[in-house]
Amino acid sequence: MKSLLWISLLLGVLLFAQGVPVDEKNPDDGYQDDQDGDSDDDDENPPIGPPPVLKSKNKSFSVVVGDSVMLPCHVENPVYAVIMWWLGSSILYTGDIPTSQAKERSNIQLLSNFSLSIHNIQEADIGQYRCEVISSRHKIPVSTVHYFVGSTMKPHITQLMTSQPKNIVQKGSSITLTCTASGSPPPKITFTKKTRHGSQEDPLDGPTLTLESVTRKNSGLYQCRAENEQGFDTQSIEVHVHFKPEVEAVKDFVNIDEGYDAELLCIVHSEPKAEVEWYKESTKLDNDEQVHQQNDKRKHSLRLQAVKASDFGTYKCAATNSLGTTMKTIEVSGRPSKPIFQSVNSSSTDNKSPELKWKVESINHISEYELLYRMQDASEWKTAIPQLEQHESPRGVYTVRHVLSGLQEAHTYQAQLRAKNGYGWSPLSDPHSFSAKSERKDQAAAGSGAAELRISFALISSILIARFYC
Repeated sequence: MKSLLWISLLLGVLLFAQGVPVDEKNPDDGYQDDQDGDSDDDDENPPIGPPPVLKSKNKSFSVVVGDSVMLPCHVENPVYAVIMWWLGSSILYTGDIPTSQAKERSNIQLLSNFSLSIHNIQEADIGQYRCEVISSRHKIPVSTVHYFVGSTMKPHITQLMTSQPKNIVQKGSSITLTCTASGSPPPKITFTKKTRHGSQEDPLDGPTLTLESVTRKNSGLYQCRAENEQGFDTQSIEVHVHFKPEVEAVKDFVNIDEGYDAELLCIVHSEPKAEVEWYKESTKLDNDEQVHQQNDKRKHSLRLQAVKASDFGTYKCAATNSLGTTMKTIEVSGRPSKPIFQSVNSSSTDNKSPELKWKVESINHISEYELLYRMQDASEWKTAIPQLEQHESPRGVYTVRHVLSGLQEAHTYQAQLRAKNGYGWSPLSDPHSFSAKSERKDQAAAGSGAAELRISFALISSILIARFYC
């Protein structure tokens, strides 16, 4: 008994030394408190309500710059949710706290219902937006709604330029035209060249147009057109091709008779503009009582009044600009002009022979013709003398006809003509090639075909008559 007493006293001392309080409560009272839900652990973890649900749906908005738009982010049960707004890869809002990107965009505002309002939309506001809903207590995936804000804007041409200073390019070189334009959707760009008469050539697609090895025909007004669904915009630019003057004589041989007036005419193309002067042989001509010069844009004329024999000769139309001088020679003469070939037909009197026809200008009466002909590639020419016809069509215009007989069938020939008047022979006409085809075979074939047709018709008639009477 004494031993047990000492052991109990020792345990009591040890417990007192460790400071263990003595709980006088009934153990059942503590269990009852837990059942009533008054523990500290329950204060830190209150009950969880229903999870947040994102109700808004993906959508695209097509807007015009300057418009406004509202992007909804409707969330049910948002108490335990964090809502974030993004533009592309940049965060705009986390909850109701704006980021630096949002602060820089004063036209973007977060509403109390977490929708995003964008007013006075600019190009920088165009893009992909998304609203993310993240639950802070529920173990559920992040919910996201996407919005695409795309603008529609009428095209505006921002620049139209060429690769050459002052839009000037030398003949034979190249030049590139470039047109840039804004607009949404991106506009289609085309180039069109306007002609001298105001009409337009077929448009060429693309924002650049390169003209290679340019000639004077590439000079002119080029129009850039930018077009989309909202409308179009146009701008024009003029290209200048600089080149040495190009001179063309309307007639390089002018037939005239003494006492008549003669007009010499040349067409000059030049850029920069050329100065045009007229010469007789090597003598420069000035306006006087007999000689009159006239310039009308590209057309330059020299008028000789009451021509004398001394006025016959060689005249020059000389055009000069900073790139050089070009001359064209015109002969003034009383001789007939060079004959011009008109046609070849079968002779009305001899179907197997060709009839050749020319036109000749001569104010002075024509006294003789000479026709030269040969088989093509032959070395020698043969001569024929066409008959003179006294009648003439407009003043000084003669028609020459001649039938060439005795030609070899199915061969090709060449012919030239010249005319003579009181001042001498005209230049020879340009050689004209023609075929000497025989009409006999064709006529025989036609006759044979007609005979066969008559025989066939007779045979059919006989068969029909026989069947009728039998």
